[in-house]
Amino acid sequence: MTHSILLQIALACLLGGLLSVAAAALVMFGLPRKWLALTVSFSTGLLLATATLHLLPEALESGLTPHELFPLLLAGILGFFALEKFALWRHAHSGTGDLDTHCDPQCADHTHSHHHLEGAHGASLLILIGDGFHNFTDGLLIAAAFLADPALGWATTFAIIAHEVPQEAGDFAILLAAGWKRGRALFWNGVSSLAALAGGVIGYLALERAMDWVPAIITLAAASFLYIAVADLMPRLKRETADIGWHGLLLAAGIVVVVFGSAHAHAGEAHVHGAGRLDIAIDKGQVGITLELPLDAIVGFERAPKNDSEKAALGAAEKVLDDAAALFVPTPAANCAVKSARVDMPKFGGGEHADIDARYEFRCANPAVLKGIETTIFRHFRRLYRLEVRRAGPAGQAAVRLAPKNPVLGW
Repeated sequence: MTHSILLQIALACLLGGLLSVAAAALVMFGLPRKWLALTVSFSTGLLLATATLHLLPEALESGLTPHELFPLLLAGILGFFALEKFALWRHAHSGTGDLDTHCDPQCADHTHSHHHLEGAHGASLLILIGDGFHNFTDGLLIAAAFLADPALGWATTFAIIAHEVPQEAGDFAILLAAGWKRGRALFWNGVSSLAALAGGVIGYLALERAMDWVPAIITLAAASFLYIAVADLMPRLKRETADIGWHGLLLAAGIVVVVFGSAHAHAGEAHVHGAGRLDIAIDKGQVGITLELPLDAIVGFERAPKNDSEKAALGAAEKVLDDAAALFVPTPAANCAVKSARVDMPKFGGGEHADIDARYEFRCANPAVLKGIETTIFRHFRRLYRLEVRRAGPAGQAAVRLAPKNPVLGW
């Protein structure tokens, strides 16, 4: 699974960079420029919906509290504003209607971030440096999204591709205005896009062992999308006077794509990187617990161990999981004791995924005061990002999510 996630991140980063450059090149070198304006409408809907319907709910469900998330979101928006002002992370473009395939002098209005640099070559260099930094940041955000959920990773990638098209078209305009030939402009924009791959790989290597940071990075991704949509794209849409119906339709289409894409992705969701499943059944004085964990989230690999170190890691994990009394702590007043514990380690029979299955049973002397169960599993396995919990008992049924910052199941 580790290699599968890394491969998906690398593929997404390459697609995000190269496809956006290719699409922008088509706009600049042949397609009618009105397509660029329409792209902005679709991108706006896609960014707003991805941030508010995908990224922020994921961050909240993954352990961040509202009092943690919203200050971080505000700091992210202000931070991206500051970076753009200092031309480190630029995303402002010219009005879409001012761009054409011959790059008129209006191209000089492409971005506020170059502060009217003296000399076309200086502006060109700043465009490429800023674009590379922005693409690197996109790669980090893609990596964090994939580590949270591959479906979220692809949704984030498509949002990035959509909003990069008008930016890359503006980049071409600046480079052509500086006297660059089309082939040279296309080549160096493609090279700049590869910074996303570097960001994705570095992000994966850094976050894969620090999963606690993933919700924060996802929140910053939402801040990035909201800032671009509200501060950059929507002001340009307000200036559009032609094809208003098409703009509204495409903006709505961007939102619909996210809504239906999310529903489809999660309908068949299974074996998500860093995510386990926990079923709890309470019947009078007995509590049955069934745990399913992806091996990769527990030991960092998903295959037969290759050396003594990996064998030791498997043995240590099994020992931790076998200690039910330390792993699950019911309400102390309920006076619960472990009746049985069984841990089934994977057999490595050639399947695509390897899981650890465990079953526990507790017997409680005072079940009437049993009001919750705390798990310590996140303290032992840092790669484990969340537990999807289904509970059934006298208090009814519920489906919740536990995370490192929210390890207590209450009812």
